[in-house]
Amino acid sequence: MTAAVMEQQTFHVRSVSLQSRSRHPVAIKVEEELQRLKTAATSMSSSTEICDGLRGLGDLYACVGDLLHLPSLQQTAFCSKQRKRLEEELEASLLLLDLVDNMRELVATAKGRVQGLQSDLRRRSATSPVMLGSVRKEMQKNVNKCHKLLKKMDEKCRSSVSLEADCGVLIESRDVTVSVLRSALGLLAMACQKPKWTRWLWTLKSTQTQRAPELGESLFYSSSQLVQEQMDAAEATMEAVETELQRLLRRLIQWRVCFLNFLSLN
Repeated sequence: MTAAVMEQQTFHVRSVSLQSRSRHPVAIKVEEELQRLKTAATSMSSSTEICDGLRGLGDLYACVGDLLHLPSLQQTAFCSKQRKRLEEELEASLLLLDLVDNMRELVATAKGRVQGLQSDLRRRSATSPVMLGSVRKEMQKNVNKCHKLLKKMDEKCRSSVSLEADCGVLIESRDVTVSVLRSALGLLAMACQKPKWTRWLWTLKSTQTQRAPELGESLFYSSSQLVQEQMDAAEATMEAVETELQRLLRRLIQWRVCFLNFLSLN
């Protein structure tokens, strides 16, 4: 995915200057994490960058959880107008949880597909086109769910009213989270496309059965080794992304519990 396309997909992320916030070290740490993620979200083009971005989001929400303990933010919660916005952010956090969970399911499905193909290769059998089509449909269904949730988050962002001082970081955190997840989804959606080595597996099987036995065996083993290496790399990538999505999901749940406690005590 090109940088130009990524920039089109990534909506405007609000920015609250550090001077308008508390100079508390926690607030400064949150600002640094936000700036780093804003930059990263516009240039993600590999699984490594996606994992770094997801890991960064987890670190961000750990810091934001600490931010909820600041007196300046707790005082703001007493304002009726600001409290209403905080409650809206709490509601929006459910959409984020759904989005991350659906992305995790997408990756898990893709990983399962790769593992199935690896098993077929070891058995030297061709995967059924019908089965592959069914898996792709399931993956596309998850992608569509994620896009719908992103659309809801976009609508929520457009209707958001600014929060004061440190409370504004909650909106910024949500905005940059959606931006990073949008970039990640753009790459993960490619997993729904039929990999070149899927067709190659069928070709290998055909070659083995149709050509002279000794030639077919030689070609199958030499070519299947390369395909196996590609699938091993794909599985490792999916495993890494799934791990970071699970970690982010746990962090978001922990943060939401912290946010609920914050509102109940103010």
